[in-house]
Amino acid sequence: MVIFHSLRLQRSCLVLAVAALLSVAPSRAQNAADTGDNTPVIHMQTRLVVLDVVVEDANGNPVLGLKRNNFVVDESDRAQQLRSFEYHVSSDAQPVGPKPPELASGSFTNYTQLPPSAALNVLLLDTLNTPIKDQLYLRAQLRKYLDQSPKQQSLAIFALNRQLLLLQGFTSDSNVLRAALARKDAIRGSDLMDDPSGGNVDQPTIADQIEARAPNQLTATGSNFAQILSNVQQFEAETKSQTTQLRVQYTLDAMNALARYLSNFPGRKNIIWFSGSFPLNLLPDPTIANGFSAMNLNEAEFRDTVTLLGNAQAAIYPVDVRGSVSPTPYDAASSGRKYATAPASISEDVNAFNSSQMEANMTMQKMAEGTGGVAFTGTNDLATAMTKAVKAGANYYSLSYSPPPGRVDGEYRRIAVHLVGVPNATNYHLAYRRGYFTSPPDGVPLTSANLGLAEAYRRVALSHGAPESQDIIFRASAYALPGAPAPSLTQGDILASRSTLKAPYRRIAVHFSALPNAITFTQNNGQQDASVSFDVYVYAEDGTLLLTNGRELKLHLTPEVYKRIMNSVVSMDLTVSVPAAHAAFLRMGVEDMPTGRAGAIEISTRSVPVAAPAPRSLEDVTQP
Repeated sequence: MVIFHSLRLQRSCLVLAVAALLSVAPSRAQNAADTGDNTPVIHMQTRLVVLDVVVEDANGNPVLGLKRNNFVVDESDRAQQLRSFEYHVSSDAQPVGPKPPELASGSFTNYTQLPPSAALNVLLLDTLNTPIKDQLYLRAQLRKYLDQSPKQQSLAIFALNRQLLLLQGFTSDSNVLRAALARKDAIRGSDLMDDPSGGNVDQPTIADQIEARAPNQLTATGSNFAQILSNVQQFEAETKSQTTQLRVQYTLDAMNALARYLSNFPGRKNIIWFSGSFPLNLLPDPTIANGFSAMNLNEAEFRDTVTLLGNAQAAIYPVDVRGSVSPTPYDAASSGRKYATAPASISEDVNAFNSSQMEANMTMQKMAEGTGGVAFTGTNDLATAMTKAVKAGANYYSLSYSPPPGRVDGEYRRIAVHLVGVPNATNYHLAYRRGYFTSPPDGVPLTSANLGLAEAYRRVALSHGAPESQDIIFRASAYALPGAPAPSLTQGDILASRSTLKAPYRRIAVHFSALPNAITFTQNNGQQDASVSFDVYVYAEDGTLLLTNGRELKLHLTPEVYKRIMNSVVSMDLTVSVPAAHAAFLRMGVEDMPTGRAGAIEISTRSVPVAAPAPRSLEDVTQP
């Protein structure tokens, strides 16, 4: 939640820089030394904490018209001086944004231009943790919501399974959103759930079957009934724990990808997370020395995800899609077959269900409270829950302040907001982020103990179908090389472990042009050092990874060359092999190695034209 300089200023300056980037033609005559642009680069290092506050009365209606002096913000029990104050109110009018520059055939970019808006709403359809029955009901409820709300703010739809899948980018067109909900990959079964269909059909475990057998029968064969039962129960418990752990890791990866995607858009984002269970608690316990200690997860990625959500001004609105549910023994779909042989397990299963429900509701409440959202549980009217979530997140006050000095190594800082000089303020409910984890200033390399993991970058940013990361804005020009298909792979190609790719191959040349403002340069003996990775992942049309090709570029620049680069672009060329007989997907990425910031673009080879002159690479312009 600590950011550097104004988000509005950052985005407006970025628009100008992107326009310049997209106007660079991929020809041999164009390189960093040829621009002749001596515009000075302005670096701003103002640390700000941006805090969105939703104020509602006792009936859940937004409280409008509060002033700057009505808000008092405390950080770690110390009052803070507000640097800025803005009030955002919902509107049916949909502002129109600037038209992005047109790209030539074969050129692509990860920059997304959105119209100015008070808030952006994200629908996260959790197929990983939700039975199919509940997924089908959810789709019907969302279609009902779209029918009832023709005028709405921009929505984006994501699906969460073993990775985050972008079903539809931000749009206010309800017909486009309905088409996204109708996609086949919008509904998936999860093989990591005990009951993926959601039918509540009795599924006796091996331990149940052993327990149902008479102990004297096992004793007669020389077996130890108690020991066998204990061993099987232990095995099944460990197996269930491992599958739950996988669900947690996949959920964490998806949240990381979503946070990275949203952090590049200004203003508030409301993540409306529809799920059948919530195995992930995104808010570690701030009251103990190591709030991650009980999670048994990648602490660095956890901290990275929480920080990215804060920087993105993203509030989570968890919605339990199961609605009003009853324990399995009392469910109408339950045959009771299991309990006929093990009646004592009825109370065990009821207690386990109640405990699970309470834990899930507490996780949802804590997640919502900690990020500034609202949790919705125990309701079958999901369309109304969606309406309330959008309404709550559309009217808010945006505050900012400069945090007091202190550690920047992941220290948790608590935030409290109070209203003063407001009649009936004690009856009002305030929703806002309750704290944040500190991180090093922008441009400082991050270690595995802080943020930025190369492993997470490759899992998240380079996954097929994931949102296109915009930490680093770049353009990629892709062209199929002319000539007959090649019998062998090109240099640098590495086949994936389960690749089905076979000769002959078509070869595609990719030229990267990235903005240097997101690349970390550090001084070393009077020169500027940087390390940037350029990658192309080739996926089959069914999403199977076929091969990868990449190159890490290490720079050691003189002050003169560094100045030219900062006023131009960073470039690289790669050539990859793709199937000659059918189409594939190219996932192209640029990563700043010291920090883990990344940009990504995904295209189909069907959109790649044939032939173009090979552009010059960065080495041609960075050598003394």
